[in-house]
Amino acid sequence: MPELPDVTYFKHYIDRVALHKKISAVQCDDERVLKNTNCQGLNRILKGEKFAGTKRRGKFLIINLANSGKMLILHFGMTGNISYRESEAKTEDEKKYSQLTIEFHNGSRLFWINKRLLGSVHLVDKVDEVVTIKEMGPDALELSENLFLKLLSKHERKNIKAFLMDQSNIAGLGNEYSNELLFQADIDPHRKIKGLGNPERKNIYKVMRDMLEKAIEIGVPVNPFPDDWLLAHMDDMTYPKDVKHNLKKERIAGRTAVYCPVHQV
Repeated sequence: MPELPDVTYFKHYIDRVALHKKISAVQCDDERVLKNTNCQGLNRILKGEKFAGTKRRGKFLIINLANSGKMLILHFGMTGNISYRESEAKTEDEKKYSQLTIEFHNGSRLFWINKRLLGSVHLVDKVDEVVTIKEMGPDALELSENLFLKLLSKHERKNIKAFLMDQSNIAGLGNEYSNELLFQADIDPHRKIKGLGNPERKNIYKVMRDMLEKAIEIGVPVNPFPDDWLLAHMDDMTYPKDVKHNLKKERIAGRTAVYCPVHQV
């Protein structure tokens, strides 16, 4: 987290509050998150610039700059967030964890918050200068069912959860949404792709599309998940459709998988 729906929310958020506003200053808290540049270089390029438009690629947010032709690319890592504020007041997260603060001429500020320093900020001329983006597979909301099925066939030795999280296969899904997808599709995350029948494969594609579109419509991460979703039960660890069944946590493909051992087969 943040994953595809969250970054889509951030995209819409910046479109709403920060486009076409002249930048007056940039403050960097920790240069370790800066790639392709440093704080001095970032300030030199951004001062006097405006955000011309945004797009999302997988879990990356790409901001086009109006004058220089460059792009500011944000990756949010495990705990990334953004916030916009017109007043001087700050939240605790803005005070403690804003690794990048962009101030506009009207006095408003945009905070890029990264608690664990696992995100990154890139200043580039071309998107492909970010190696992770260059090596990404098709976006999860843009690939066709036919291409999805072909990708599964090419990776039949992998288990399905590892496949879904690998950005070189499909861009945008991470640990949490791969858990949710397999939960909604009633698929055990341990299963190898070669053991999945064609109807199951097609259903995974359909559920993936429906799940991501629903999460974007809901407006996560600001709004809560529906109660019948796995992600709404990370605290009580109960199966949404039957509270008598507990969810299980297990390490799969290097990440903590959460699933129902009774219903996901």
